[in-house]
Amino acid sequence: MSIIYAFNGAVKRRELWDNLATTSRFIIGPWVWCGDFNCVLASDERIGQLVQLVEIHDFADCVHTCGMFDIKATGSFFTWIIKQMGEHRVYCRLDRVMHNGEWGICFDDAAAEFLPEGLYDHCPCLISLLGNMVKRKQSFKYYNMWSLAPDFGDLLMKGWDKDIVGTPMFQLVQKLRGLKGVFKDLNRGSFSNVEQNAQVALKCLLDCQQRLQVTPADRMLMEEERAAANAYTMLHNAQLKFLKQKAKVQWYDKGDDNIAFFHTFIKARRRHNCVLEIMDIHGNICSAPDLIYDAFEEYYLGLLGTCKSVESVHVATIQMGPLVFSDHSSSLLFPVTGEKIRKAMFAIEGTKASSLDGFSSQFFKDGWGVVGPFVIQAVRDFF
Repeated sequence: MSIIYAFNGAVKRRELWDNLATTSRFIIGPWVWCGDFNCVLASDERIGQLVQLVEIHDFADCVHTCGMFDIKATGSFFTWIIKQMGEHRVYCRLDRVMHNGEWGICFDDAAAEFLPEGLYDHCPCLISLLGNMVKRKQSFKYYNMWSLAPDFGDLLMKGWDKDIVGTPMFQLVQKLRGLKGVFKDLNRGSFSNVEQNAQVALKCLLDCQQRLQVTPADRMLMEEERAAANAYTMLHNAQLKFLKQKAKVQWYDKGDDNIAFFHTFIKARRRHNCVLEIMDIHGNICSAPDLIYDAFEEYYLGLLGTCKSVESVHVATIQMGPLVFSDHSSSLLFPVTGEKIRKAMFAIEGTKASSLDGFSSQFFKDGWGVVGPFVIQAVRDFF
């Protein structure tokens, strides 16, 4: 842990940033910073005085070089206040807690709470290890790695080949629902603990290769090595697909050195998506998991069935922008072709979040030969 108290001047702070960057080269394992950095990291972290990009640059460069991230925080956003009256009052976020990837992995349930400042200028900070995060039962989700199973196509055909009576959309929904049990069985049989199984498969492959060094002409051992290599390749590719999907990273597409990166990214996403506390519609701060859930539900239920007054449209303003003419609107009436539907589906990134039924666009890509005609029929019937 490094306790930070930075100088007020940007030039003097530069020595601190350089020292932190140098220290980061020798840090092995978890590392956390906390204290008064006397500098903001973004333009929205100060109110009352304009933020210049030049004052952010050195601090931001140091944070990037050291691989540090803000810890999940609640409470006061602005941690330092110049308590003048009216327009002379200034709010800044100068105090923060930051950590590297290793610290986030070891203490993924950690959080910081910035308390009210009271009679002081700075807000006190309380760092805690939560340890009581409630995990709700997960619903079905299609994992892209399942398509690597040798019998994926046969299982898909078997689960899909059922007679369903109803509209095309009803048939599609019911057939998808019937596949969930098939894929759950596939996951239990071939892909549960895929990361551990990939490591076991690698050990088997390396063991075969070591024994071949002793008896290089052993044909049975050669066959065993080939089978072990095939098994490891499948499990390793499945592991990468699994981690990439969980991390939801679309811009990184390289080989087999991504595993540590994906794990770090998944942990960061999990921390980012975790809601530690929220203010409900009545102004109460909710921190218990059940109360947070109820606050979200109450807010969105309140949006249903409500009406809001809408100001009348200013026609002259509309005329100044792009307009849809009759030839454009008539093109919307053209029949929706199967090829258009296929292109629209295949344009969706396969690692995007799945729909409510748990099936992502990648499932439809993997099984388009079987499910594609039903998707096309359902979409056409909708239009």
